[in-house]
Amino acid sequence: ACNPAVKRAIHPQACELARTALCAEAQGRGAEMDALLFQTQRSRLPPTELAARLGLDLPAFRACLAAPATAERLAADVAEGIRIGVRATPTFVVDGVPHSGELPAGLLD
Repeated sequence: ACNPAVKRAIHPQACELARTALCAEAQGRGAEMDALLFQTQRSRLPPTELAARLGLDLPAFRACLAAPATAERLAADVAEGIRIGVRATPTFVVDGVPHSGELPAGLLD
């Protein structure tokens, strides 16, 4: 729903979980939330439970989820992904070039 390039429903919580990651990042815990999202993806835990597991400031987290600025940031990130040609997950962008799947050995050297 938050990505106009995707024409069918693939992951019903994708937009909410993307905002979850952005709001964890706002509290300096983006990498930890990314890891937790992958570890718990089958359990479909609500964002506030994930945030609590990381010890985030829950009132600030909830406010971030509801903030128009968070939706705007997500829209900007999606637009940038479309602009540079992201077509799959995972995709890593290194020096402005998208790489789908595993990163080629030595790319980050």
